Amino acid sequence: ARYRKDSYWCKDYKEKIGDDPTKHFTDEELKERDALLVPGEEAQWCLFDPMVSAYYGKLYQKSKNPEHLKLQQLFLSRALAAITGDDCEFGAWMCCEAYYLHGDKWVPNDNTPLVWTQIDLKMALYEMEKSLSQ
Repeated sequence: ARYRKDSYWCKDYKEKIGDDPTKHFTDEELKERDALLVPGEEAQWCLFDPMVSAYYGKLYQKSKNPEHLKLQQLFLSRALAAITGDDCEFGAWMCCEAYYLHGDKWVPNDNTPLVWTQIDLKMALYEMEKSLSQ
């Protein structure tokens, strides 16, 4: 998932902005950061797909509508695909906050692993188990 026009973790973020994840921006600094953004180079957030999967799981469990189960599976698949691989500098099997473009490669941002994404994924897996056991 992407927030269009969001410059946080845009392409080459650390090179353009710096690598202090706790930096707070003034309004003027935020305008300068926003000016660096090229549409389509926004970060790809990892914490929403598992939430959407869990949501569709709850819908499916109540409605038994197969379209809800299909969407639950789609968003769970997207969430699982975002888990880091062996080439990740933070280690394999990590849940990221987001992927961002570093040069021409999508890489996890420095907020990896992110507990928020981990618990969202756990929730999505729990709801999938409930959906499949009905």
